[in-house]
Amino acid sequence: MIHAPEVPAGALLPRGTLGLDIDGTITALPMYFARLSHTWRAAGCAVHIISSRSDRTEVHASCVQELHEYGIAFDGIYLLPNLATAASACPHVNLSPYQKYLWQKVAIARSLGVTVYFDDDANVVDIFRRFAPDVCVYRIDVRAHYARSRISSC
Repeated sequence: MIHAPEVPAGALLPRGTLGLDIDGTITALPMYFARLSHTWRAAGCAVHIISSRSDRTEVHASCVQELHEYGIAFDGIYLLPNLATAASACPHVNLSPYQKYLWQKVAIARSLGVTVYFDDDANVVDIFRRFAPDVCVYRIDVRAHYARSRISSC
């Protein structure tokens, strides 16, 4: 059984804009993120989904349906363009092509004013911490044995 993540009391009071990844984050703890997203929306805060899934129209439509099935409240879904787009859009020449691809999450989050972001990918968390240190990033760490979910904080 997967339990709700351990987060310091008061750390996730709704303020600013919430950003959520789908795979390994929402999919790992759908009830937790459904509750969190509704809490933020009820407080008048925006909730944006930022995922590495393909930005094709049919993928976007299936994401909307999936998120509704999970009960996630959100204002927008942002899916990443391909590697070629990332290579030309990312200004950081020292990043690998894959890091440039993931950097697009940072660019999207910053353009939306995201202040708190959840993701399961350590590479994404590292890129946020390097290029968006003002965003509080939490990493979802669901172990293979599913004994307890853990969130590492900003």
